[in-house]
Amino acid sequence: MGIELYISSEWANLNQDVPGSQGRLAGFWGTAVDASDTIKAYPIIEFNNQLNSGGGGFRIWDSTSASWTNVSGFVGYGQWYDLGIELSGANFNYYVNGIFVGSTSSNGSTAISNVILQGYNAGNTYDIYWDNLRTSAVIPEPATLGVLGAMGLSALGFRVRRQFRVA
Repeated sequence: MGIELYISSEWANLNQDVPGSQGRLAGFWGTAVDASDTIKAYPIIEFNNQLNSGGGGFRIWDSTSASWTNVSGFVGYGQWYDLGIELSGANFNYYVNGIFVGSTSSNGSTAISNVILQGYNAGNTYDIYWDNLRTSAVIPEPATLGVLGAMGLSALGFRVRRQFRVA
């Protein structure tokens, strides 16, 4: 699953200064279930304005250890970010702008059954802009799209050549 999130430049100085919510601004969650539809995990990637250094960035939730891990991908405010969560075998894989940034255990999950878009209201007023929710996690990087496009055109050219061959 994936979605785009706009990280506004107005967020640069926001702090949700409430115990347990410090810095939390926007989270993209899933509810993961096993084959009997029992909830097994909550795969989460969120934007937090108070990471260890006090600056903004993304982090992922590990349901097994009940802890957060900071991940790469944030390069600044005032732009869109594409976030992705993918269930792959025994792991959840996380992506920012199509680039793998980390994984956590799926804890026996076989599917992600729903999506939660979360914003924290802990004393600040701010807007959250989400766009393009989808069921697939990863949008290929531009270089990958070029390769796939070239392969597609080659296949189309081969097919056209075969159709017009004179016997």
